[in-house]
Amino acid sequence: MDEFRSKVAEGLRKLRLERDYSQEFVAEKLGKNDYTGYQRIELGRTELKFEDAYKLAKLYDVTMEHIFHPDKNEGGLSKAQDAALPGYTKKNMVQMMVALDGSEEQLKRQFDFLKGVNEVIKAQIF
Repeated sequence: MDEFRSKVAEGLRKLRLERDYSQEFVAEKLGKNDYTGYQRIELGRTELKFEDAYKLAKLYDVTMEHIFHPDKNEGGLSKAQDAALPGYTKKNMVQMMVALDGSEEQLKRQFDFLKGVNEVIKAQIF
């Protein structure tokens, strides 16, 4: 298991235990058929999917950044971000980084990916 996956798994376990949730309860909230699907994520044996990370952030009332980087401090938005994103709060916003290399092909791949992410978010909000 790589270090990143291990830290994410450890952070998820900590969040679950802090709230006294069972793996069965969390698995049910994620729509898993049984708790072992979630257990494998928490053990770092299965990679955490974006959709599951989004649901976990909502369940635990934390940011997506906290799910993927549990060891980082959760600071607020910068003044520049606040000015650029009026009306948004950390709870209703997902920040993402995209990799562009100047090619139309890469731009299309990233755009398609972001459209998919937006659909997941829209399905959770509405």
